[in-house]
Amino acid sequence: MTDALNTCAGAVLQQQVNGLWQHLGYFSKKYAKAQQKYSTYDRELLGIYMAIKHFRYLFEGNELTIFTDHKPLIYAFNKLESNCETPRRTRQLLFVSEFTTDIRYIQGERNAAVHALSRIETIHCPGAIDFSELALSQSTDIELNKPVLPDWIGRTHGTLTFRLTQVLSGHGCFGRYLCRLGREPTSGCHHCDTGDEDTALHTLQECPAWTEQRRQLVAFTGLDLSLPAVVRTMVGSRTGWDAVSSFCEHVMFAKEEAERERERTSLLRSRQRRTRRRRRSELDLRPP
Repeated sequence: MTDALNTCAGAVLQQQVNGLWQHLGYFSKKYAKAQQKYSTYDRELLGIYMAIKHFRYLFEGNELTIFTDHKPLIYAFNKLESNCETPRRTRQLLFVSEFTTDIRYIQGERNAAVHALSRIETIHCPGAIDFSELALSQSTDIELNKPVLPDWIGRTHGTLTFRLTQVLSGHGCFGRYLCRLGREPTSGCHHCDTGDEDTALHTLQECPAWTEQRRQLVAFTGLDLSLPAVVRTMVGSRTGWDAVSSFCEHVMFAKEEAERERERTSLLRSRQRRTRRRRRSELDLRPP
């Protein structure tokens, strides 16, 4: 079940057992400023798209039905066949069609749980907690990797590469890192239209541009793509190390190529390539 307001989207993943609905998971996300200007149809469709992207690993391979209180969406795939949809709608509907084309209408009053999730702005936290800073600290905290540190040091396989190091450290061709260095005007991801910040975790876990590479990685790591889980997979076996390394090499190469193209076409001075400085740095690294 999904629902969307002007600023937020919400969804609940459920399964029916003996005629009763059981809740399996909840999703809620605030829209970016540009997304808040979408029409009602586009906001509701975007909510479905984001919910499926969030829950996909839980229902992939099973029968899926989407319930929405926006009735025009039940005819979305009929319009898709007529080739009269916008490119963004077409892209989102094609992604949804990989899992289901069964969209059904449900009255708003029967959608109470999802209504609450789509109104996250009305929920007030009793304390002043910076959730983004908390999430960042948890995702990069070295303490979470301490249990596998002895195995990492004593491993007999695997070599760290430049692109693998970028993903593990978060310092590399990511929007947040480049924005902090003044190389990007914003920290948003250039490879998807979710409005999310481009980080190593976003690349590993969420960005739809790398769905196929992520599918191959999940076969070795399981559904948990957090940094500690990825590191455990790497030190666990040579095959696991190679799977993570292959993901990083393919994805980071594509991100680097995209960044170079933006540098070539950008009119911003901060985005222009500093070829002379880099060439001089390379010369300084030459042995005497």
